[in-house]
Amino acid sequence: MREAEPVSAAALRQALANLASGVTVITAYGAAGPLGLAATSFVSVSLFPRYS
Repeated sequence: MREAEPVSAAALRQALANLASGVTVITAYGAAGPLGLAATSFVSVSLFPRYS
């Protein structure tokens, strides 16, 4: 298994800007094998600037 390359903030921002509403499917590959999650809502929260 090869290591995933880091995603830049600009690439993540561009991907999330194109995210339509509806079902979001998140997939990953972990030590136990493929993993998946389906969500009906997805929110990206920025830590820069931090909200308090």
